[in-house]
Amino acid sequence: DAYHIVRYRGTTNVLEWNDVILPFLKRARLDSIRHFNGIKVDRQLITAMVERWGKETHCFNFREGECTITLKDIAILTDLPIDGDVVCVDSTAPPKVVVNMSGWQHFIWTVTGLCPPEKGDNDADGNPPLSKGQVSITWLTAEIRRKHNPEFGGIPLTEESSERDKDIYARIYILGMIGGVFFPMKSNNLISNSWLKIILGSWDDMGNLSWASACLAQLYRSLCNASARAVKEIDGAMFIVQFWAWEHLPWIAPKVDPDKEWGPDHPLRHEAYGCRWLGETTCDNLGAHKLEEYRRRLDHLWEAELKFDPYPERIEAHHVHKFPLHPGQWCTRVPLICHHIVEWHLPDRCLRQFGSEQCIPLDVPESQKGYHGKDGRQGPTNWPEEYKSLIRLWNVRQDQDIVTASHVGRMGYHDPYLETYRRQSVRYMTPEGAADGALVDGIERIHDLARTADHSAAGREVGMIRRIANNLLGCMRARGRDHRRYPPVPPVRPPPV
Repeated sequence: DAYHIVRYRGTTNVLEWNDVILPFLKRARLDSIRHFNGIKVDRQLITAMVERWGKETHCFNFREGECTITLKDIAILTDLPIDGDVVCVDSTAPPKVVVNMSGWQHFIWTVTGLCPPEKGDNDADGNPPLSKGQVSITWLTAEIRRKHNPEFGGIPLTEESSERDKDIYARIYILGMIGGVFFPMKSNNLISNSWLKIILGSWDDMGNLSWASACLAQLYRSLCNASARAVKEIDGAMFIVQFWAWEHLPWIAPKVDPDKEWGPDHPLRHEAYGCRWLGETTCDNLGAHKLEEYRRRLDHLWEAELKFDPYPERIEAHHVHKFPLHPGQWCTRVPLICHHIVEWHLPDRCLRQFGSEQCIPLDVPESQKGYHGKDGRQGPTNWPEEYKSLIRLWNVRQDQDIVTASHVGRMGYHDPYLETYRRQSVRYMTPEGAADGALVDGIERIHDLARTADHSAAGREVGMIRRIANNLLGCMRARGRDHRRYPPVPPVRPPPV
């Protein structure tokens, strides 16, 4: 059946950027987020990628193996930090109630000077400003705009403004970017009390968090949820999926103006590498039926058309200069945590993205399915206590680095990983792709049988069959593939914790 085109839910209720708040965002290590507001997402591309998502493996399934969005991708594309504590708070202890205010009203008022009413007029989206510990981003943004808009008697935010006004503006700006761009939910511009505790807390505490791992955790959960056919909407930072696809699958990427190429003279050359795609919308050479074309091209994808490690060395070197601890954390098999969300980072399934030889991966952690049941509707929970064993694993993540021999050239058809992958995975989304794949596999099998046949009995005909099979494989862009059989390679094993 044809897959529905998923609807992407984000928000545009983010305060206008003001340079005077940049020092605050730098303290929280969130200064890079200012570049990524208002990005247009290609829903057809997102749908085609969601169709290939493995809910347990956290990988996209292609003809030639698995690929995924890794911590390295998040770090390089967005400049969010990997190193730091997990984003996870105790939601069982709401603020204390004070006279004439609920606990959350008083908490928000103490930090921002704003007191969202729990009853009365709804915001522009039809939501109450404050309900069950969720606050409306729309309401907060409107109040701050009114405060600093001269048309409403407000005073513009400038360098001469008080530090408190800058502080409040920065926090509301971050709440908008968190709830609407990097961690958007389907709650229609409402942000949970868990985020309020973090963003309205200490700047230094915010600066000690692993924002990249939290973003990737929610992104994985969003892809897992949307992979069910009954789901019609998707949340999460889908612009990252789009940027990832444009980097790793360059044939679907927009053609970038040569004047905007990411060179030493680019105005954003010191910012996140994903900034090179700002202002780009979609690929124009796929015709009107883009979803069908995406499916067809992805079904026929060959290894040579997939850039496993697309980032230039100078970009990686520049990133490592800013984040020297990152390389030791890119390829770690660890749990990713964002409040109630736990999703596993499984780089052992896509080692070619790190320039390493792909071995048969470890089994998916048995507990992964159980974590999918944690959807935040369990009520107030002490998540740091609930996940303390997982948090310990995260804290020793550099001991979980997975390293194998360097990968050279294309993988052979009989590589143990590919043989295992073909047996266990759904590689095609269209009947045409499946038929083409069966044809290639059949010819590979004929070639293999001809190679191992008893030539003394079959004579010249066996050699002819083998040459025909080889020519057909060449016509289908498989010439040059290694047809040798390899001894079994044990799965990669991270060191014990």
